[in-house]
Amino acid sequence: MIHFLVLKNILIIPREYKIMPEIAVVKDDQILSKWPLDDKDIMIGRSPDCHISLNDSLMSWHHAKIIKGYGGYLIEDLKSTNGITINGNRVNKQMLKYGDTISIGNHTLCFNHSVKDKYSKLRERTVIAQASLDIPSHHAEVKPVNIGFVTIAIIFILILTLLIYIYSVYMIYVGA
Repeated sequence: MIHFLVLKNILIIPREYKIMPEIAVVKDDQILSKWPLDDKDIMIGRSPDCHISLNDSLMSWHHAKIIKGYGGYLIEDLKSTNGITINGNRVNKQMLKYGDTISIGNHTLCFNHSVKDKYSKLRERTVIAQASLDIPSHHAEVKPVNIGFVTIAIIFILILTLLIYIYSVYMIYVGA
């Protein structure tokens, strides 16, 4: 059982788990395969030299590619005949968000997360739903945490407060 802490839609995962973005290839509500995403580009098409090679007459030989960059993953149509749609909208190039469904030919690709326990590769769960306190934690979507200016300012104030406290304790014992 994987235990998560969810605070205001931010999912905090224990250190022993690893989050891996993945593409799940789906046809007729059946998962055909899963492809973990890493730092290399993923080519999608009908050609055998594609990373995700699918036998689909509506798919071009080199139909699309997924590129890691810009703080996430970008899918780009490679000037295919039938194009790609994400969540029902035709696109040429778009950053992927977790839970996106990509339609290519007769196949649907789902952009999700896998949660892996570092102690056991056998316990793998696909995370596809919105993070919420109402649903089981193993169905929670992992959203990247963006540390903004306010968070940095709070951390700075806490560190400054700690330094002032240490200095005042030092002055009490040493004597000013």
